[in-house]
Amino acid sequence: IRIDQGTDSPVLVPSGGPAWEVAKVFAQVATMNHHAFVSHEYMAHAVMGLFGMCTPRQLSPYHPINILLEPHLHFAASNASKKMLRVRLQTQLPFMAMSKDMMKEVVKNCHSVCRFSVDLHFPRSFAERNMMYHPPPGSYPYRDDGMLVWDSIHEYVRNYLNMYYLTPNDVAADYEMHAWIAELLSHEGGNIKWLLRDNKPAVTDLSDLVELCTQIIFLSGPYHASVHFSQITYFAHAEGTMPGALYRGEDGRILPGDGMLPTKGKASLQALTFPYGHMTYDK
Repeated sequence: IRIDQGTDSPVLVPSGGPAWEVAKVFAQVATMNHHAFVSHEYMAHAVMGLFGMCTPRQLSPYHPINILLEPHLHFAASNASKKMLRVRLQTQLPFMAMSKDMMKEVVKNCHSVCRFSVDLHFPRSFAERNMMYHPPPGSYPYRDDGMLVWDSIHEYVRNYLNMYYLTPNDVAADYEMHAWIAELLSHEGGNIKWLLRDNKPAVTDLSDLVELCTQIIFLSGPYHASVHFSQITYFAHAEGTMPGALYRGEDGRILPGDGMLPTKGKASLQALTFPYGHMTYDK
């Protein structure tokens, strides 16, 4: 484990004694903060908020794509709003390693480099990391089970859109859909990089729409469920699994032992915050 990103930072290994114990908890804290502000806040809320904003602005309530996506984007814009973000930050930042400014910078950087149709596309993200078949099927449940869900959504979306777009001319003539794509790509709109596969500037065939709508439904539903409902299991117990931050001693160093872990008050706040992972909007 390398604690810092600089090339002069030592790589710590299991034979490293107490330093190795500290390094493992460092990795857990980094995982916790990455989950909260990248895997969850950015990938499941901020990005979906862009679709929640642009979709009703450009597509009629009776447009088939709007009808298809509306149940999945129902709370997307409100969940990504400043008000809801403020609520989440007020509850999480007191026990997290990141400050508010650091979090904002991380999310901003994510959006500037994220390739939507690659990095947030379930099967392509595995292929990009050479993990589509490694480890072999049967030994990576997140990928293997997730692909079953992805394929089911993809088939449903394809069958649904095939009822409305009967020819390539139907795709080319849909001015509302093209305006929707344009706003999602626009710097003044969604400013989403690589919205379509191969970084295409516009939808040219039905398969583009099938892929995009499948991805939107998957991210807003199954993907978000995977990072939301797992939180109480992995992140509610600061002392046992994932502390939000580590703490320096009086000498300014982080040393192995209870002194580097959150205080009882901070650990209690973390334990009281993450049970919301059990909540659903209608229960």
